Amino acid sequence: MFSNRVTRHPYARPLLVVALVILLLASFPVTPAAAAPNCQFVYGFKTLHTLIPNVVGNCVSNEAYAANGDALQKTTDGLLVWRKADNHTAFTNGFDTWVLGPDGLQVRQNNARFAWEPDAAPPDVDPRLSASYQLAANSSFSSVVTAAVRAGVPIRVANLSGGWGVFTVNGGNPLIYIDSALLTTDPADAAAVIVHEATHLQQYQTQPNFRNATSSECLGFEFQATVNDLTFWRDEFGSNGKQPPANSFEAQINYQLSLAESSLRALLAQTAIDYQQECG
Repeated sequence: MFSNRVTRHPYARPLLVVALVILLLASFPVTPAAAAPNCQFVYGFKTLHTLIPNVVGNCVSNEAYAANGDALQKTTDGLLVWRKADNHTAFTNGFDTWVLGPDGLQVRQNNARFAWEPDAAPPDVDPRLSASYQLAANSSFSSVVTAAVRAGVPIRVANLSGGWGVFTVNGGNPLIYIDSALLTTDPADAAAVIVHEATHLQQYQTQPNFRNATSSECLGFEFQATVNDLTFWRDEFGSNGKQPPANSFEAQINYQLSLAESSLRALLAQTAIDYQQECG
């Protein structure tokens, strides 16, 4: 049945999810920050502001230090950060990050990392998934996730249809794909999917019947992967999940977590619905 097995993390109850997200987002309007009259940029923040003044905007407060030693300064258009770990200055607008590093000023997506950054993903992982990979690799599922890297299994990005992630085997070579829609969301979103698909890799490596699973065995594999990604999600955000959810993925996984917290039997029933086409 699964000579070239593909597993997906599909949308659950899409109309309910979309309606919930629209309602929540409408309840939290965003008001642009106003510049403060007495603040100023100094040192590296001044340098970065001079390079890209229209990107950084005006200061809202003066530079302050976080508990980890990083320097932070809010602006009308985002946040300036001096990172103690690598002594580099950056600015983020919530979606993209401008970094003043050894190669000069560079811009990347928030979840991505340049090769020289200390938390860049390993070579077999798409660099745009760096922040997500690090979350997954440092979670309680570290052994499952890092095993994929040790085995040389690529973790790539693709435009997926109807799924958040895919584990597949192409000519005997396992591959993991993460939906490109998760590149600009909270890195925990893609991290949860990495945990899910890495669980399938582990099943593929350890379960002889994985590629030729019966319907009930297939459902069991999907249920285990779902329990793992929900456990990761609960560890990150608590038993209620991320509140409020910022997108349809987060609303979906919150809903699944609520089922799991209520009854694993209810989660199993929902998993059977979600993977009816997948598992037959």
